[in-house]
This record gives sequence, structure tokens and C-alpha cells, in this order.
Amino acid sequence: MGNWIGTDPSGSEHVGNNGGGIQFEGGGQDGPSSSHPSPNIVGPDNLIAYNGNGNDNGGILIDSIQVPVFITSNAIYDNGGKDIAYNDNPDGDPTTILEPPVILYFDLVKGLASGQTCSRCVVEVYSTDDQDGKTFEGMVLADEYGIFTFNKGSGFSGPYLTATTRSESSSTSEFSEATSASSDIQNALDWIQDNTPDYQTGFDNLDGWDGDGSLDNGKLIVTSQGKNSGINRTILATDSLAAEFEFQILNANPVNDRCYFYAWENANSDVDRSLGAGFWIDNRATLEHFVPPSDWPFLVETDSIYDFQSTNKVYLFIIKDIIAVFINDNLAYSLINPDEKMLYTSLQFSSEQYITCEYDNFKLWDLSGVDLTP
Repeated sequence: MGNWIGTDPSGSEHVGNNGGGIQFEGGGQDGPSSSHPSPNIVGPDNLIAYNGNGNDNGGILIDSIQVPVFITSNAIYDNGGKDIAYNDNPDGDPTTILEPPVILYFDLVKGLASGQTCSRCVVEVYSTDDQDGKTFEGMVLADEYGIFTFNKGSGFSGPYLTATTRSESSSTSEFSEATSASSDIQNALDWIQDNTPDYQTGFDNLDGWDGDGSLDNGKLIVTSQGKNSGINRTILATDSLAAEFEFQILNANPVNDRCYFYAWENANSDVDRSLGAGFWIDNRATLEHFVPPSDWPFLVETDSIYDFQSTNKVYLFIIKDIIAVFINDNLAYSLINPDEKMLYTSLQFSSEQYITCEYDNFKLWDLSGVDLTP
């Protein structure tokens, strides 16, 4: 901790090693025979720059993973090879080499970054102007689904972001790919503000909708009594869409009552797949993933983020294999679709268990073919 490796305290002088700034070989601390080896820890506050000769031996080279290497809270940048790199064939079980996290949504001004990594892993977020970790911004623990949202509380230094991840027993990953200047999710959110929806309704009628639903003063009412009820609408097949709607829970009893919005591929066929954004009476927000023939595992489960007794506005984005949901203009979650690209052909508003759900002001945009480059 607190070392200058390859430079002086200012970070401007180039006095780096021809090889890696730091290199780990063999068993490391406690040795390979230990059943619970303590990790090697690099950080905090090391400045590691200008090392390496253009190969992988740049900033930190991990030549062995028999003992975990935790790399935390450093400045690692402008090295000749990768800033964190693994040998092609390190010792130990190669499955312990973690994939870098994926940053799916970010706001440089607000200091917000969200994405996906391994379950219960620690994610460290960095600002960079290249493909490295120049400025440490902070860290966050991913939930059991691997979903993370880091909120610094102030702006990132930017202009781009990278991240690493680590588990309790696995070394810190390489840096993730640097983000672009703005995320596809943010670009889609900006785009729909300026473009007319392909379909919209205040639910003055149910033309084009099928199923169990009624109208009350221009609002859709879906009530279930111990079974799932809902109304469906067919849409043109698309792999990218944005949906906006409002919901409120009018009446419910048990804590597992919930309202859902589904996007289906090939609904009612033998190969149907779907994603369902749920809003629960206990204020949870979830995302279900249908695995035929009858399994509905959660992909996301958040804590309380809305008041079910009030009107809540939802944005749902599916951009090929990226999914994001905003509730009341706040990001609820972002993640990778495990089914990758799907062609959605129908939508559904539903209520599940003993509950009455109210929906209003529905809008739908087909984002396929839309250039989301800022």
C-alpha cells in the first residue's frame, strides 16, 4: 500500500519496469498447501504506471492463482501491457479467474454506475481516459443475482468508466472494457423523450387488447382472485423496445400479491420465452425470466423503491440483450438478458394472486433500427 511503481509521486515521471510493475508467482502468501490461504492484497493507494513492454506484463501480472490476489483502491494506468493481467495458463483452477463486470448504465454527473457481475462479488469502479483504472471512484457489493448499483453521491471524474470484480475466494479480475461517453440505456431514454411512440393509449378503450380487464375513467383495471389475470396485445416482432406506463395497486392482501408487465416472444407456442417486470405489495421490484416449460426464476429482486399506494411511472428498456427498468425516474436495475436477443411479439398487463392493479398512460417505442449513438 502507498507505493509508487514505475513513476514518481506526481505520477508524471516515466521510470517503469521493463516487465510488470508487480508480478505474482508460485503459491504466494501461506503457500499452495494451505486449505484457506490468506489473500495477497495490493492497495490501497498504490500508483502503478509506465511499466511493461507491450505484452501482458504491464501493471500487475498474476502468474499464479493458487492464492487470491485482491487489488483494491489503486491508480493503475498507462502501462505497456494490460493494467491487470493473468498468465495464459496460470497455476490452479482456471475457473477461479473471474470475468470483468459489465457496466450497463451510468451517469457521470450523478456518479451512478450499474451493471452485472458474479453473485455477492465486490465491484470497484474507476474513471479513466483509456482502458485502465486511473482514478478510483469507490466500491459496491453485488447482490445475490450479481446486480450492482454504485452511487458515489457526486460526479465521476470520467470521461469513461472501467471496473473490476472479486469474490471472497477469487482474485481481482482484469479491468472491464471502458464505457463509451454515454450508455445505450441513457441514449434510449433521451431518444424517446423526443420521438413519438409507435403506440400509445390512455386506456379510453381496449381496442386491440384481449383478456381479462376493465376500464374505469380511462384507466385499465386488472383484478385477480387467486389466479393470474391479464390483457394481451400483439406487436410487431422486435428485439429492442421501450415501454412507459403508470401503475398503482388498489387492493391486495398477502405480501406475495403483485402487478406484472410482460414482454413475450412467441406467446402461447411451444417455444415461448418472456420477461416479466413485477411490482409487489411489499414494494419490491422483480424481473422474472420464463424457462419452458414451467419455471419462472428471478433475475432481479430489489428492495423498496416505490410507494404502491401512489401512482408510479415505469420505463422498461430492452435493447437487444440489455434490460433496464426505471421507476419514478430512478434506475431500479440493469442486467444482461440470459436469452440474449429475443423477438418480442406480444405484451401483457397482469395481476397475480389476490390483487387489483391499475394501469394508465401506456406508450411503446420500437427501438430496432434506431441509432443510439450519442
